[in-house]
Amino acid sequence: MAASASAATGPAAPRTKTKKKQKRFVPQRVKVPRAADPLLAVLAWGVNHQISELSQVPLPVMLLPDDFKASSKIKVNNHLFNRENLPSHFKFKEYCPQVFRNLRERFGIDDQDYQVSLTRSPPHWEGSDRRFLLSSDRTLVVKELSSEDVADVHGLLSHYHQYVVQCHGSTLLPRFLGMYRVSVDSEETYLLVMRNMFSHRLPVHRKYDLKGSLVSREASDKEKGKDLPTLKDMDFLNKNEKVYVGEEDQKDFMEKLKRDVEFLVQLKIMDYSLLLGIHEVGRAEQEEEEEVEEEEGGGGDEGGATVGGGSYGTSPEGIGSYLNSHRPLGPGDFDPYVDVYALRGTEAAPRREVYFMGLIDVLTQYDARKKAAHAAKTVKHGPVARGSADPLASPARAVPHGLARMAACGGAAKNKVTVSKRVWDFLTKESPAKLARLKEETKVSIMVDGETSDIYVLQLCVPPPGPPGGLCPARKALKALLKETEKELKKKTQRHGELVGCVTVLEPGGASLGGRGPAGGRGGGSAVAGCSREEEPDRQCPICLGEIQKMKTLEKCRHSFCEDCITRALQVKTACPMCGRFYGQLVGNQPLNGRMLVTRDAGLLLPGYEKFGTIIIQYVFPPGVQGVEHPNPGVRYPGTTRVAYLPDCPEGNKVLGLFRKAFDQRLTFTVGTSMTTGRANVITWNDIHHKTNCTGGPQLFGYPDPTYLARVQEELRAKGITED
Repeated sequence: MAASASAATGPAAPRTKTKKKQKRFVPQRVKVPRAADPLLAVLAWGVNHQISELSQVPLPVMLLPDDFKASSKIKVNNHLFNRENLPSHFKFKEYCPQVFRNLRERFGIDDQDYQVSLTRSPPHWEGSDRRFLLSSDRTLVVKELSSEDVADVHGLLSHYHQYVVQCHGSTLLPRFLGMYRVSVDSEETYLLVMRNMFSHRLPVHRKYDLKGSLVSREASDKEKGKDLPTLKDMDFLNKNEKVYVGEEDQKDFMEKLKRDVEFLVQLKIMDYSLLLGIHEVGRAEQEEEEEVEEEEGGGGDEGGATVGGGSYGTSPEGIGSYLNSHRPLGPGDFDPYVDVYALRGTEAAPRREVYFMGLIDVLTQYDARKKAAHAAKTVKHGPVARGSADPLASPARAVPHGLARMAACGGAAKNKVTVSKRVWDFLTKESPAKLARLKEETKVSIMVDGETSDIYVLQLCVPPPGPPGGLCPARKALKALLKETEKELKKKTQRHGELVGCVTVLEPGGASLGGRGPAGGRGGGSAVAGCSREEEPDRQCPICLGEIQKMKTLEKCRHSFCEDCITRALQVKTACPMCGRFYGQLVGNQPLNGRMLVTRDAGLLLPGYEKFGTIIIQYVFPPGVQGVEHPNPGVRYPGTTRVAYLPDCPEGNKVLGLFRKAFDQRLTFTVGTSMTTGRANVITWNDIHHKTNCTGGPQLFGYPDPTYLARVQEELRAKGITED
C-alpha cells in the first residue's frame, strides 16, 4: 500500500500530447422533391409563359413567310425558386408561335381554354409505348416527335395553314395547335399538340386503323389481346363491320375525305390512315350502372374520380368546359364543337353508336426510302395486290375500302319537315287521299309538331320496329308530295287570277268599263279590273290582301299599302315588306368593343384587279359578355380577328366606305352560332359577304369574282347602307 502511495505522491510522469479532431456538425442534406415528370412540369411552365407573352403581342394583319420560320425560346437557370416543381436548368422553345396561334383561332379554340386544358393538371402518358400524352380533360393529344418529324412539319405548315383557311377549318386532318421543344438534363424532346380525335367523355369500345389495303393489314394476336386493340382493314372485313350514318352526314364526310386526300396527294404524302373509333351507347350505360353498383357496395368513393373517370364525366375547365354552360348531355350525346370528329349513328342501325373518324399519320412523304419499300412490296405481292399499287396514282386509294360499306340507312337524325301553311292546308283539304296513301306506303304517321305565323313543323313518327329503310324514304316521299301540291296551288291561284282579271262590268248600252266594245273599240269608261290592269296601280294591299284603304306609298321604292298595315309593319321592321328596302337607320347587335383597321398594300395584287393594289381590312374583337340584345345575355363570348380583302380601285374604295358605315351601325357581325364550326356564343358574320381569301374564286371566298363588288353593294343596300 505504501509503495502504491509513494508512487502516487512522487514526481509526475511526462505526458504524451495527442491531437484532438475538431468535430464539425454538417447539416443533413434533404433531397428536394421534384415533379413526378420534369418534362411535364417544364411543358406546363413553357405553355403558360408563351400564352402570356402572346397575349401582349398584337395580332398580325396577315401572316408573312417569316412567321413560318420564327421561334421563341427561353433558357432558365432555376437555383432556388420553385425547386419543388421545376428542374434546376431547362430550356423551352415554341415553333412558329403566330402561325399556331392563328390555327387555334381558325379551329375555334380560345388561347385561355387551350392553356387551361394543357396546364391546369398535368397530362398523362397513354399507351404502353408512351408515344403520346393526353391532357387532363382529354381534349388534347401531345405527340412526341423526332427531329426529322419537326422538319417535316415545318415543310408542311405553310401549305397546311393555307388549306385550313380555304376549308374554314372543316377538315378530317389532324388539328395542329402547337409545337414545342423541351430540354431537360441536356435531353431534347419535341412535342406536337393536336385535338383529340376521340371524345373527351364518351369512351371508345372498338378502334380501327384503316388504310384501304389488305396486304399485312391484320392486327397481331398480341395486339388483339389488349383491352382496346387497334384493329386493321382485314379485321374490319372479317367482323363484317359497318358504319351506320345518315345520308347527309355520309355525303358531308365523304366530301371532306376526298378533299383532304387530294390535298395530301398534292404534297406527295402517303402512309396516312383513317382512324375509326366506335362508342356503343348501350354498353356505356351498362358499364356506368355497374360502376355505380360497385361504388355503393364498396361504401362510397375513397379515392375520388379519376380524370375522365366515368363514362359521362366532364372536365371542370378548359376546352371541355364549354359544355358546362349549356344543357347537360345524356348517354350518346355530344357537342360538335368539342367532339369535332364525331358522327351520330342512325336510328335504323342495329345498335345505337357514335363514330369518331379522322386522318392520322400525315407526316410521311413519298421519298426514296418509301419508293424502295413500295418496289419490294410490288415484287412480293404483285402489282394488283391491294396496297401495292401506286400510292399516289389516285386520291381514291386513300378512301378505305371499308368505308365503301358505310351504310346510309336513311333515317338520319332528321325526322322533321317544314312546310308552308297554305300548302299543307291545301293538301289536307283538297287531296287527303294522296296523304293517306303516302302514310300507308311508308308506314309512318305525320303530325304537326309546331308552327309559326306561316309555317308548320311536321314530325314523322314510326312505330317499332320501323320501316326497313328508316325515315329517309318517307321524308323524300313527303317532300315530293308537298312540292307537287305547291305547284297545283300555284296553278289554281293563277287560273283564279286570270278569271278575276278578265271580268268586265257592262254598261246598260252594251259598252264595257275597261273592256272592249262589240266593235273592238275601247269603251268610254275607265279601266276597273280589265285585262289591261297593269296600266293602273294595283289596288290590292300586299299585306292584308284586301283592297287598299287610305293608300300610303313609300317614298323610295314607290310600293303602296294600306296606311294601317304599313304603319304596323314598319313598327316591326323599318323596311318595305315587298322589296326589303330600309327606311331609317338600321342598328344591329354587333359587340361594341370591336375595331375596324384598314391598311393598303400596293404589292399585293388580287386576281382580276392586277392593275390595283389591295385594301386589307382587319376586324378585331376582344372577349366580352353578351348583352340584352344577344341570344344569351350574361354568357361570355371569345374574341376573334377576321381579315378581308378589297381591290384598291374606285369601286373597291366605294365598298370600303359602305363597309365602314355597316360596321359603325353594328351590322357587320353578330353573336350566335358559327355555320362553319358549329360553335355557339361566338362572333359571326351577319350576312354581309366579305372576301376572306385573296385567291380561290367564289368557292373559297376569294378572287377572281367579277360580280362580287356589285353583289355586296346590293346586300348593303338591303340593310339600308348606301352612299346617300
